[in-house]
Amino acid sequence: MFRANGTVHNITPAYTSQRNSRSERPNLSTAEVIATIRITAGLGPEWWAEIALAYTITKNLSPHAALGGNVPDALWDPHLLPIGCAGVMAKIKKQERFGK
Repeated sequence: MFRANGTVHNITPAYTSQRNSRSERPNLSTAEVIATIRITAGLGPEWWAEIALAYTITKNLSPHAALGGNVPDALWDPHLLPIGCAGVMAKIKKQERFGK
């Protein structure tokens, strides 16, 4: 039936993320933002990972409407403190640092 109408029927595996537009949309949006930043800044492709890291950190530290205005990082880890508040730093002895 397909060939008679000039259509090539390609079968793809079920349940793959590439076939799920809901899961792939954030990946595509992130790739588009990274490409835009890189090209606008005049940076080469070797800067892709640095830009991706900076963008992801910034996005995860920004309020999100779907989370009721909460910041994603704060919801993932209750021990994170807001930017600008007093923090606590634990001193670790050198031998404990490497599990010795």
